Amino acid sequence: LSSSDGIILDKTNPVIDGVSPQIKLNPSSNKQKKDLNGNVLYNGDVIVDYLISDPIVTETCSGLDASKLYYEVTNNGEITQSGILEGKTSVYEGHIRSLSGQIRVDASLNNSNNVKLKVSAVDNASNASSSACNLRIDITAPEVSVNYANNNVVGDGFFNANRTATITIRERNFNSNKVVVKMTKDGVAQKLNLKWNNSGQATSDDYT
Repeated sequence: LSSSDGIILDKTNPVIDGVSPQIKLNPSSNKQKKDLNGNVLYNGDVIVDYLISDPIVTETCSGLDASKLYYEVTNNGEITQSGILEGKTSVYEGHIRSLSGQIRVDASLNNSNNVKLKVSAVDNASNASSSACNLRIDITAPEVSVNYANNNVVGDGFFNANRTATITIRERNFNSNKVVVKMTKDGVAQKLNLKWNNSGQATSDDYT
């Protein structure tokens, strides 16, 4: 409403958007295994479904800022993958209401038990939010070696004393239930007495 003296009157309340975007991450569509403690393990690339939405509150939605929809993957704190997200969008009054798609976490770059995927989003009113999920990826085959305590051969390949075999398995996510050891005598299976000692838990394959 304007008057003849140039004064402009505006009685409409300003539109305020103070609600941050919502982010959902879901890696559950991948084939999963579990370690002894029930932690989920992946043995290949991990596909993570994401959904970013800007809530409509009292018919107000400023929309997502497409230039500030970002993802980052870290392996033991080091950034291995990152970029601006692109996917399927829905629109509300000319603004991006939601964005959905998939992120592929590269197993060759993130072969460890300490992988984190973080997604960040900002709307056009500068409301920001982020969400993260932790992943454990193991694509390294176990290393197995066998050593004997008694190597004194008598005669034609015989031993005159007991031999103790020490089996060493180098495996980041060791599970004794997954180990199969067989011993035979003259083709007949023999009973084994096995006792495992665990040297500790590592987060990556950089250990001895």
